[in-house]
Amino acid sequence: MMKPLPLALTVSSLLGVLTLFAAETDTGLPVLGEATRIKSNQSGHRERGFGDIAYHFIVGDSGQIYEGRRTTLAPASNTYYLSPEELKTQVASIHEGKIQVASAFRAKARERIPGHTKGHLTVSFLCGGRVRNGELVDHPELLEPAAMQRAAVLVAELLVKHGLQPKDIRAHRELAETNCPNDAIYRWLRGKTMSQDGRGEGMKLIEAEFERLKNATR
Repeated sequence: MMKPLPLALTVSSLLGVLTLFAAETDTGLPVLGEATRIKSNQSGHRERGFGDIAYHFIVGDSGQIYEGRRTTLAPASNTYYLSPEELKTQVASIHEGKIQVASAFRAKARERIPGHTKGHLTVSFLCGGRVRNGELVDHPELLEPAAMQRAAVLVAELLVKHGLQPKDIRAHRELAETNCPNDAIYRWLRGKTMSQDGRGEGMKLIEAEFERLKNATR
């Protein structure tokens, strides 16, 4: 069941990478509310054979954080996650953070989806529509500013809890052939250059909160 979480989180699995996604749903669903949209994603993911919703945590436009897949389970995906070694040897090109694998490797990868998902903790942004008074008024690629701020805090908390560093953050498009997350969220994370080592507004917020939390525990 999708349930709201307080900002303070307790997670138990041993992780090495924190991966950011953007979840989108049918344009008619936003008027039904965040929980309904997440349940729709969950149903769709179960139909694909994922067992549950693919993501561990979901951030809504309201700023609410929802618990998704159990953190003891690897994330699910219909894309192939490359291993660290494959990222070094099988990537033919990178454009705006998006990897393109060597053509000879692509067919093999499709046969082995989801690939190397073990060790990933996933945070998804519930994009795709903004509702006012029961009406769909906008279809933004970013969540409300307060929700993006809260997402940054969530990511920083997860990094601290798992002994990770901001350098361990990856976007989905940096690990698999996909346009996810969308360009707006990717720029928020990596900046205008959209390079994999960039530091956008979101990364700077994450780093600042990460340092604050680390200092508070000393």
